[in-house]
Amino acid sequence: MKPQMILVAGPYRSGTDDDPALIAKNVEAMTEAALLLFRAGHLPVMGEWFALPLIQHAGSAACMRWSNHDHRGQPATSIVDGERRQ
Repeated sequence: MKPQMILVAGPYRSGTDDDPALIAKNVEAMTEAALLLFRAGHLPVMGEWFALPLIQHAGSAACMRWSNHDHRGQPATSIVDGERRQ
C-alpha cells in the first residue's frame, strides 16, 4: 500500500445551531476518522486544522464560529471570476 494524504471532511457547523458542544462533537468525529487513517499509514488532513488557526490569528474573538462577516465585522465578500461579490 502506498501512503496517501487524505482529506477528512464532515459537517462542522451543519445541524449544530452554532452550539459549541455539538460543533466539538463534529470535530471529534472527524479527528477520530483522521486517527484511524494515520494508524493505517496515511497522512490525514482536516481543513479545520488550517482554517481555525488562521481565523484566530486574523483577530476573530470566537474562532469556533463562522459568520457572514469578516474579522473586522464587515459583510464578507468573495472574489468570483475576478468580481467582488457579497
